[in-house]
Amino acid sequence: MTWPSEKTLNSIIESDKRAILTFQKNGYLQDRFLPGVQHIWANTDEVDVLQERLENGQSLRRPYGWFYSAMAQTTAQGVWSVIFDKYRGGVRGLAHRDNFRISSWYSEDQSMRDGANIIAMDYFASSDMVDICKSINSERVARASDGISNEVKTTKKK
Repeated sequence: MTWPSEKTLNSIIESDKRAILTFQKNGYLQDRFLPGVQHIWANTDEVDVLQERLENGQSLRRPYGWFYSAMAQTTAQGVWSVIFDKYRGGVRGLAHRDNFRISSWYSEDQSMRDGANIIAMDYFASSDMVDICKSINSERVARASDGISNEVKTTKKK
């Protein structure tokens, strides 16, 4: 018997299964489930810092071939920033301020598109992230149908 934790992501995709269960911690259960999703979380309210951390995080995780989520949202820094309305509308105001720009990275930057695995975003209704994800997945299906590898090549921006 092969434990799920010993399978690769490609072998699961090839098995044509539709549900994937993961578990991050606990030795006994961890062997019976697939490895947990790792999160790339910048913990910043600065959109430029978020972009840099997401780009670096995605490029570091690509070779491992397992699930990770790009936590593609800026994060309020402390309760006082929300109480004193630093973001003009609380966490929703922060999302409204930044989501369009964050969406544009996945819409326009091929490296970000190719490196995306799971994209998590607060208040995604203030973005077009759902349509972008559909587009990314359609591209991947087309490449797979054409026999083109989905392997991502990393390039450094100058």
